[in-house]
Amino acid sequence: MTWLMRRAGIFASAHVPAAAGGGAEIEFQEPRGDSANASSHNFTTVAIGAASSDRRVVVACAYRGGGPITGVTIGGVSAALDVAQSTANSAEIWSAIVPTGTTATVAIALTGAGSGMGIGVWRVVGDPVDTATMSPTNQSTVNLSLDTQSGDVCIAVVSARVTSPPPVMSWSAATGRYAADWDGFARTHAGGDLVASGASADMGGSLTNFSIDAAAVAVAYR
Repeated sequence: MTWLMRRAGIFASAHVPAAAGGGAEIEFQEPRGDSANASSHNFTTVAIGAASSDRRVVVACAYRGGGPITGVTIGGVSAALDVAQSTANSAEIWSAIVPTGTTATVAIALTGAGSGMGIGVWRVVGDPVDTATMSPTNQSTVNLSLDTQSGDVCIAVVSARVTSPPPVMSWSAATGRYAADWDGFARTHAGGDLVASGASADMGGSLTNFSIDAAAVAVAYR
């Protein structure tokens, strides 16, 4: 796997597939960030993976202030909210079946103006079957667990402030796909995924150089 440095974070190169045994599929695409203090964010030409009639595009959102998110569209298709933890630092996961195209504009609307937005994007085949949330905490441990079957695919995102770059998220079992800021320094998001091998999936880990109010969410798809 090729890892790339970008500003105050790292992320895996796009198109890193993971095989699932239960019929679900997962492929990380890319992270993006917007530092604008605004109530809406448009990310253009976002990679969404190979087109198919059952392709679900998953957008993991991290932001501070202005929430909750009121709507997400992916290539003009309205997404559904899969899970949310919306407070000071907030994390939400939205998804939609988007059958055509390999890139899309991801448009996100908030209740009010917040301090920028970071997203991570996955291509998934499967439907949401379980969720987990962690409310903002000052501790350095992220605790998230999903009820799964073997072959389910799972995605988690953490939203927090960083004390000094770079942010580091050490996942217990998931593969880390990115850990980066979206404003040049403090506002940070980290995303990871895994293919479940049994009745539960540990989507947690430990934070380094993150400071306050870490919020996290996770979703299992089958």
